[in-house]
Amino acid sequence: MRSGLRQLCERERRFRELLDALPAAVYTTDAAGRITYYNEAAVTFWGHRPALGTSEWCGSWKLFWPDGTPLPHDQCPMAIALKEDRAVRGMEAAAERPDGTRVPFIPYPTPIHDEAGNLVGAVNMLVDITDRKRAEEQQTLLIRELHHRVKNTLAMVQAITGSTARAVDNIEDFKTALFGRIQSLAKTHLLLVDDDRAVKFDDILRSELDAFDDGSNKRIMLSGPDVALTSQLAVSLGMAIHELTANAAKFGALSVYGGKVEVTWSVTIDAARRTLTGWKAAGQRWCSLRAKDSARDSHGLCAARADPG
Repeated sequence: MRSGLRQLCERERRFRELLDALPAAVYTTDAAGRITYYNEAAVTFWGHRPALGTSEWCGSWKLFWPDGTPLPHDQCPMAIALKEDRAVRGMEAAAERPDGTRVPFIPYPTPIHDEAGNLVGAVNMLVDITDRKRAEEQQTLLIRELHHRVKNTLAMVQAITGSTARAVDNIEDFKTALFGRIQSLAKTHLLLVDDDRAVKFDDILRSELDAFDDGSNKRIMLSGPDVALTSQLAVSLGMAIHELTANAAKFGALSVYGGKVEVTWSVTIDAARRTLTGWKAAGQRWCSLRAKDSARDSHGLCAARADPG
């Protein structure tokens, strides 16, 4: 008799050691819902140590449904599992700690029966899904951003098509100009993806001008401070720089041997705007690029002009 009791106590000790080693919150109750055991992970999850033998159904300070509606303890998944004598799956809830922080979780309450099949209690595991919820929120934000960018891109393509059609006289010139402008737009968007939204001004310049650089450091000269641009401002400047590069390649310095393009820029910051200047090619006067970045016009404004000498 004593030997059997010792073996039973030893099995219970090993079982609790096993539960204590688990990283997930685990606790047990008797058939009436009174908490009889919990591991240290449950203490961390709940943010306190509920009293054994008197705390009922769940050790959480407060419970809420996923939509924020209060969830009474006697209606929680563990209470349902005991009252209806069945395992409960597929439910989510949120536990509020005494310090006010909330933890979304998935419970796995499962009834425990004796050898005769009588309900003697239940065991529950609480799986913290905070990381999953954050990932879902981030995914929702990314989808919204994607929809916004696609809408803006289609509007930009429509505007480019219209302006190109007005500026040329035949279909071949239209195709060439449209292809170049859309390719420039694609290059800028690729920079936005690679650089996680923030794009440097000199990266936009290099994406257009590197193809004309002969490696001598004399044909293409860039000089200026690091300037990080917002996504929409980068698109506008990218299109303007493409037009300047295309003009220089067709009619200006980049169309002849020995031609040079020098781009220098500085940043002037005041209450209303941030200005970048300017572009100079052999045989051309300075072209001013102005990028307005203010609280009233956060999307940016760009104007470009190339004057023949």
